[in-house]
Amino acid sequence: YHRRMYGDLLLALSGHPGSIFVRDSGGEFHISEDTPCLAPHEAALLNRILKIAKYYYNILGFTNVHRNTIKIRRTKDPPNAGQYTAALCVGLEKGLKGYRDTLITLDALVRENPNVPLSLLQFHLDKFQNLFPILANIIDEIRTNEHMKGCKILELLHEQSACGIPFVKDLLSDLLQSCHSVFYQQLSAWVLHGQVKDFFGEFFIRDVQSTDCDSALIPLL
Repeated sequence: YHRRMYGDLLLALSGHPGSIFVRDSGGEFHISEDTPCLAPHEAALLNRILKIAKYYYNILGFTNVHRNTIKIRRTKDPPNAGQYTAALCVGLEKGLKGYRDTLITLDALVRENPNVPLSLLQFHLDKFQNLFPILANIIDEIRTNEHMKGCKILELLHEQSACGIPFVKDLLSDLLQSCHSVFYQQLSAWVLHGQVKDFFGEFFIRDVQSTDCDSALIPLL
């Protein structure tokens, strides 16, 4: 039974429901009602671990929508699409490699010993209990605030990176660096070539029509 339960748990942690751990319409993972009786401490620990599955599923949904944003606005793009959001998703996918590697390690562990204690799995996953809520908060800010774009995303990441947990701080710094690459490209195009390459209204300089001249560059400050 443990082998089957652990296999289903790892499936849930990968963002997919199974027969023991099911997912509702809101992305929450739960223990199926058909699951044999679990000891209260086991159920409590499983529910704690399943919170990671929910966060990961939501992060995957966000990156799948935004990672392929191109440099030209399309009608099918979501309202908060942009080059900064796409760069954030690229950074998220790179940063989450450590999580996927952890799942591979746990899979090998439970295959070798199906009776491995659940607390050991929780130990390996514990650092993501700190990281994923912060990533979820960043994603929610972008999803729910149509003005959260460009330099505001940089500011949000900078605020969230003020964290005392080294593992979390390092990953958020990598996300910030990924988004900074877009800003530096835009800034270089403007300073060196006088071009505003901004198809999503994210740069703090905008090319606007003026009654006094053909065009004017104004700061969005």
